[in-house]
Amino acid sequence: MTEHHSNESNAEPSAAFSGDEENENGAGAGARAQRKKLRFSSLLPANREPVVPPDELAQLLHETNFTEREIISFYKYATGDTITRAEFGRLCIENGVTNVNLIERMWTVFDADSSGGITHFELVKGLNPLLRGTREEVAGMFFHLYELDGDGEISEEEIISVYSDMVFISEEERKEGLTSHQKKRIADWVQRHRLRDGRLDKETFVNAIVKMEGDQESGK
Repeated sequence: MTEHHSNESNAEPSAAFSGDEENENGAGAGARAQRKKLRFSSLLPANREPVVPPDELAQLLHETNFTEREIISFYKYATGDTITRAEFGRLCIENGVTNVNLIERMWTVFDADSSGGITHFELVKGLNPLLRGTREEVAGMFFHLYELDGDGEISEEEIISVYSDMVFISEEERKEGLTSHQKKRIADWVQRHRLRDGRLDKETFVNAIVKMEGDQESGK
């Protein structure tokens, strides 16, 4: 069976909201580092033999950029048929995703039905954008992280709420929250990119992020 190769994205969806264009401490800036730190051999107990349904394996190889070996490794990471919140947290921390608030938001997005557990299939599909995603896929994932009320759109208030929790700042700064300058940058960005009817849906958000990253790479 042919294995998929890594397709590392350079997308950094939070860069638009940073107070410093060179600052890579935002919520999206961790994606590149997480991919570099991923250590599949450290994920799981060596004595657990994974059972990956052939149809699921074939679908994941087709729909994600993980290799067969990587997919099998993820299927080892649980004591039962589903992955618990605690197991998900350990997986994230062991592989470089250490921001507790980011982990909480990721769990909420992955556990969309609020069942208290996620299947291995859902885990692999959910992690693909962050760890192996294209620029569009990474931006799409961060749209879901920012989108809090489930209406299919994001507002400047939602971005401020999530971004202020996930940005890597000191404890003192965390208590004080984002500066007025940072909040203004977010508000200005949303105003520039929302549709004429005032909405900022997923397609609009993703297109804006992709264009922004492309302009930065070309030096515009």
